Order: sequence, then structure tokens, then C-alpha cells
Amino acid sequence: MRINNAEAVNKLQEFNDETVHITTITLAELYVGAYRSNNVLHEVSKVDRLLQNILVLTLDTQSAKKYGELHYQLRSEPIGDRDLFIASIVASIVVSNNQSLLTKNVKHFERVPSLIVNSW
Repeated sequence: MRINNAEAVNKLQEFNDETVHITTITLAELYVGAYRSNNVLHEVSKVDRLLQNILVLTLDTQSAKKYGELHYQLRSEPIGDRDLFIASIVASIVVSNNQSLLTKNVKHFERVPSLIVNSW
């Protein structure tokens, strides 16, 4: 959501003809950041505007099942309970919807089988 993050903007522009999605978990993290900011109303408004152009993928039955599988597979090399939870949920939603993931935090996702990870 940072205006000065040219790398992220450039990477998103590569997907100009594709539909961009966001998971409910990622959306929740954006709202956490907005509410932690010095200008809450402005930052919440930015997140709200983002939703006008992006589809939200939710945790459904298939992605919940995938979450259980991924959490089990990834537990051997812990990345912290909260990060493991977030990575597993986000990855399960992305994989079960046959999408790829765009993230700056490749480390938490590169071990997920069948997940296509893009970074900027």
C-alpha cells in the first residue's frame, strides 16, 4: 500500500491483462497496517479503494482442506506459529483457486508444493 514501492507497482503492471486477486488473510493484514498508521482514515480508505479493482478469494472448504495438508507438511521447519498460519492459509487459498502468489516474502512460501510464487 506504500506509494513509494515502485518495485511492487511495476510487478503488478506485468499482470495488466489478468484479474488480480487478494486473499481475505492478506486483506486483513492490510487493514491491520491501516489501523496502525498515523492517518487511519486515509489508510483505511486506500484499502477500501483497492477492493474496487481486486477480487477477494476466501477460505472455503477446499482451501481449508489444503490448509490442513500444508500446515502438516510445513511444520518440520517452523517459521513461527503466526507466520505458519498465515502462509498456510494464504497458500491454500491460492493453490485451491489455481492462482499464483505475488509476495515480497518468498521465504515463507517457497516450500509450499504446487504453489507458483512471484516476487518483486
